[in-house]
Amino acid sequence: MQRVLIIGCSGSGKSTLSTQLQPILKLPLIHLDRYFWKPNWEATQDEEWDQRVAEFAAEKKWIIDGNYSRTLDLRLRRADLIIWLDIPRRVCLYRVIKRWIKYYGRTRPDLNEGCPEKIDWAFLRWIWNYPTRTRSRTIGKLQELEPHQQVIIIKNRKQLHAYIEQLRQQHTDTHIEYLLLYILAAKKLNHPSAYLVSNCLPATTTSTHRMSTAQHPDVSLNCCYSLYVWNTFK
Repeated sequence: MQRVLIIGCSGSGKSTLSTQLQPILKLPLIHLDRYFWKPNWEATQDEEWDQRVAEFAAEKKWIIDGNYSRTLDLRLRRADLIIWLDIPRRVCLYRVIKRWIKYYGRTRPDLNEGCPEKIDWAFLRWIWNYPTRTRSRTIGKLQELEPHQQVIIIKNRKQLHAYIEQLRQQHTDTHIEYLLLYILAAKKLNHPSAYLVSNCLPATTTSTHRMSTAQHPDVSLNCCYSLYVWNTFK
């Protein structure tokens, strides 16, 4: 998983989710709103914006949150994982109003400086009409994706929290696997860190984790690589 795209209506929680995923996935984070809006809420011109999004999408690794339908296809083609926050519009409206109150007169962390939080009836109508205007189009685009691309559709907070916890657990397990490989490799090299690190394994390390190292019986062939991978991965 190298490129993660998060889409959904305003107020669905795109920026919040991307911020939560970044420390788990260790991928560069790009809030599109931060780059589209210049100080005083000046929009970026189409040609300049298209070029910038193309540059973002061409990167090897990223988490990108944001809609901007004209450049959506470009990002969809590059994404390994697409997370669609298909949240009810009443929830989105509530969150946008709550956000406006929280950041009134200030700039949100996911926006460019000089863009104090604001709200108007046109924006609220845009959110209310999002399901009828955009939802079916989004479904159609997701159905056209390649088989290797993964799509996650989240409809409520419970599903969101469960998915974040699942990702966190998966990546915790991966860290433990690399740590065990590091210990085996260091022991093969009679490196003293092997015994120090083995005493620092998390209490949650299970027999399943430990048994998985049996898949690597010839550690001598992989020891240098394992040391390199662990030091890189951590």
